[in-house]
Amino acid sequence: NKSLANAEYDLDKICAFAVSNAKFKSRQARAGDKKTDYRCAEYVRIALQKGDLKKQIKGGLGNASAWGTALTKVGWVRASGGLKKGDIAWFPTGMSGNGHVCIWTGSVWVSDWIQGTSPQPNMSKPLSYHIYRAKNGVSNGSAVGAEGSGSESDGVAGARAVRPGHFQ
Repeated sequence: NKSLANAEYDLDKICAFAVSNAKFKSRQARAGDKKTDYRCAEYVRIALQKGDLKKQIKGGLGNASAWGTALTKVGWVRASGGLKKGDIAWFPTGMSGNGHVCIWTGSVWVSDWIQGTSPQPNMSKPLSYHIYRAKNGVSNGSAVGAEGSGSESDGVAGARAVRPGHFQ
C-alpha cells in the first residue's frame, strides 16, 4: 500500500476542477458552438496543476498529441483494466490532428468540455487511445496508485474502446 506522504496528485482536486472549469457542460453544447477551439490539453493541464502536490508541472505539456511522453515525465504510467478516478485518456490523434486528452472523474470524462461516459472526442469517428494513471495519487484520503486494485467504472458504457485492441 502506498503511503499518503508519497502522493504526487490529489485526484479529487483534479476531477473537481476539471468539471467546474469545463467550457462546455455537455457534448451537445460543444457541438453547437461554431467557434470550438480544441483546447483540451490546456484545460486538462490546468486541472493536473491544481492537484499536483509536488508542483512538478511548471508550464505547458504541449499539444495533446505529445502527452504520452509528457505524462510519463510527470509521474503517470500507462494502465490497463478498469478505470479509476483521475485516469487520463490520451489520443495520439484527434479531431484537429493535435490529439486529445480527457480525465475520468469516476462518472464522466472531462477535457475542455464534459464529454459524458465516452472519452471519444467524436462519436462518429472512434479513435484509438491509451489510459494513463498517476503512479502516486490520493482520492478521498486514500492512496491510489498504478498498482492498486479495484475499479470505479467497470461496465460503464463507452468507457472502453469501441473496437477490440484499441484500448491499450
